[in-house]
Amino acid sequence: MLFLGGVVFCYLVVLPPALQFLLNFNASEFNTQLRASDYYGFATLTMVATGVGFQVPIGVVVLRGSGSSRWTSCDTIGATRSSPSR
Repeated sequence: MLFLGGVVFCYLVVLPPALQFLLNFNASEFNTQLRASDYYGFATLTMVATGVGFQVPIGVVVLRGSGSSRWTSCDTIGATRSSPSR
């Protein structure tokens, strides 16, 4: 479900401004012509990467539940950081 949410987010929010920027970057100097294979490759790669990025919270929950993290609570995280001495 999160993967699909990431793909939809990428399609609706990330791709339009990314394509707008990339296609108009230095447009006065170059004649930009977009091939369908390049567009589909870029769009697919971007959507898959964003979908995988949306899966990260599941990985954190799995690692946290399996006990493989070295911290047991938020208090421990704060205690392991060294505070600057004045």
